[in-house]
Amino acid sequence: IDGDIVTVPHVETDPAHRGRGFAAQLMSGILDSIRSDGRTIRPLCSYAASYMRDRPDTHDLVAG
Repeated sequence: IDGDIVTVPHVETDPAHRGRGFAAQLMSGILDSIRSDGRTIRPLCSYAASYMRDRPDTHDLVAG
């Protein structure tokens, strides 16, 4: 966390649990927390960036 910007360098789930939506649940929770705290996100992780790119309702949370 740098001021109001939360950097997400990596999102990962255990390989045994992949494909079950856990990473999406994690991202949803992260974004809910960021929104409620009035912060923005710098999604360095390709999964986090893709997750947000596919959800226009999260675009306002991307740090400029």
